[in-house]
Amino acid sequence: MRVRCVFVSFLLPVLPLACGPRDATPPAIATGDAGRGGMAGSVTGAGGGGGAGGEGGGASCGPGVASATGGMMNGGGGGAAMAGSGGMSGGAGTAPAGGIAAGVLYPCPEPPPSQGDACPNESITCTYPGKKSCACYNQAWNCADCPTCQPATTTSCSIPFRVSLSCNYGNVTCSCERRSGPDGLWRCGVCPTAEPLTGDLCGNVAAGDCRYGADRCSCGTDGKWSCATESCPANPIFTPSRTSCTSPKSAYTCRYQDQDQDCICLPNSSGAVGALCSCPASRPVDGGACIGSTLPCVYGDVSCTCAAGWRCTSTTPPNPCPLSQPGAGEVCGVRVSTCAYGSVVCACDGTSWSCS
Repeated sequence: MRVRCVFVSFLLPVLPLACGPRDATPPAIATGDAGRGGMAGSVTGAGGGGGAGGEGGGASCGPGVASATGGMMNGGGGGAAMAGSGGMSGGAGTAPAGGIAAGVLYPCPEPPPSQGDACPNESITCTYPGKKSCACYNQAWNCADCPTCQPATTTSCSIPFRVSLSCNYGNVTCSCERRSGPDGLWRCGVCPTAEPLTGDLCGNVAAGDCRYGADRCSCGTDGKWSCATESCPANPIFTPSRTSCTSPKSAYTCRYQDQDQDCICLPNSSGAVGALCSCPASRPVDGGACIGSTLPCVYGDVSCTCAAGWRCTSTTPPNPCPLSQPGAGEVCGVRVSTCAYGSVVCACDGTSWSCS
């Protein structure tokens, strides 16, 4: 009688390690193609399915350390493909009576911008899972790239305040949140292939901060998944202490087309970002609908602030001089030192005009 032996190996998630020396002959590293984004609709599009694993090269990160290309070094299996970005949310609907219509997720540029490229305003932040994250500072993109090798969870991450970095290393996802504290550390764990539901049990493997299109899921201290969808509700509130952001742990931007304003969503408990919404490109109508607590928006000699509607005032004092030259001795009620009319200069002493 023949005896057949079957050997079964189990691939465990790679724990974060520091990058090691280059292997002499590293094996090929499998990579995954990004999935397609969801179709646009009345709500935010669902994330596309992950692409199939492929062949590829990549940096050698040392024994047992995954590279950002998605494969394991030293004979590990190819990494799971990253889920594709979600489609743009559908067009803004009809505004509630006397209110502001729902916005859409900001259309982040593709391909991702490079450091220093021009950008419109400081309310824009864009996340490119598995690649990089960028935010607009002084109308220039400030970007943070995913490390080539999987970072250790004892390593602090330093990124711009307005970005949220999500990086893939095989079947492990590592995230970096500057807003988690001055010594924020990398958080690494496994993300399920299929998006979990809020309330699902996480299991006995360290879970990552996982993104599925516009959905973001994380495992809470109660051992259960919690998921939220990035969206831009109608009649939004954007103040340093309170916002209408639907995914409180995410960093993303909402576009409100009718108001020509972009508003940034991000954890901001310290109130570090005071003006969450941008100024319209053109001077708004005085009394028109506006969003958020903004810094004064200046248009030439007019300054506009958002406070229960736009309030616009001239930054130039009114001209106290009459349009035409007053006659000598003509009555006046306010002291004016100098009013020029060609070569003639007139002044008012608070009682009458004198000209010379």
